[in-house]
Amino acid sequence: MEEKCVSILVLLDFSSAFNSVDFDIFLSILRSLNVSSAAVEWFDSYLRGRSQRVRSDEVTSDWCDLDAGVPQGGVLSPLLFSIFINTIMFNGTPIDYTNTVTNLGIIIDNNLSWNAQVNDVSKKVYHSLHKLKTLQNFLPLNTKILLVQTLIFPILDYADSCYLDVTEELLYRLERLQNLCIRFVFGLKKYDHVSAFRSKLKWLPIRLRRNSHILSLLYKILYNPISPSYLIDRFNFARSLDIPCRSNVRTNLSLPSHRSNFFSYSFTVHAVRLWNSLPHTIRDSPSFAVFKKRLKEHYLSTQQ
Repeated sequence: MEEKCVSILVLLDFSSAFNSVDFDIFLSILRSLNVSSAAVEWFDSYLRGRSQRVRSDEVTSDWCDLDAGVPQGGVLSPLLFSIFINTIMFNGTPIDYTNTVTNLGIIIDNNLSWNAQVNDVSKKVYHSLHKLKTLQNFLPLNTKILLVQTLIFPILDYADSCYLDVTEELLYRLERLQNLCIRFVFGLKKYDHVSAFRSKLKWLPIRLRRNSHILSLLYKILYNPISPSYLIDRFNFARSLDIPCRSNVRTNLSLPSHRSNFFSYSFTVHAVRLWNSLPHTIRDSPSFAVFKKRLKEHYLSTQQ
């Protein structure tokens, strides 16, 4: 998109993926990969002859023989499934085009407007709060706070670092969802102001909450030794950490070059801007736990 080219996303939907591995097809694939006959026979014995049943409390179903699927929880299962899907063929099979698609719980539309994603988040939050409101007058304050934090906030927070280019209108909608949670906790009316009550809860406004998630992810990328290279390679400190200089300069990140306004809202650019705007005492945090604590305290102080 930065180069003004068309982007196409192709997704493969594997429903109940591990259960879909056909034994005969899988063994044929192994033979086509020149796996020895003895090894193929071993896998044949490993996969076949299994059975399973379902248990609910003290009630169990009858045993059922398995004629497909890799063993649940098996160490080899992810590898076997990867081998199985590695030879999927699409010749002669048309791939349907759609304006929206769901990938790992994120709804992506063809304009990357995120309207469908925010609509889905709103629907889930309203549905959950509607159920909780039936108990609003019977639950103690701490219980209501716990319910919101465990049932509602995961919906609002899920993968919010993936869609940073939401419009102000959509951000306002997300903010209203958070305000509904505050009104539920304190039993406020529709038009009551919530800022003071949010401060009592020490909850960050939705924009700062999203920023904290972005920065937390960036901290993990920068300082986790097992961060994948396709992420860590996107970020570079402005100066070498071995060169003595002021700490706030030493931990600055180089801003990636970009031309389009669209790319400026990518995680790569937006996260660097947020990082460089932090006080060096936060960026120099010795651990992730300390970083999160200092970051939240910093953002809360800006709301006073």
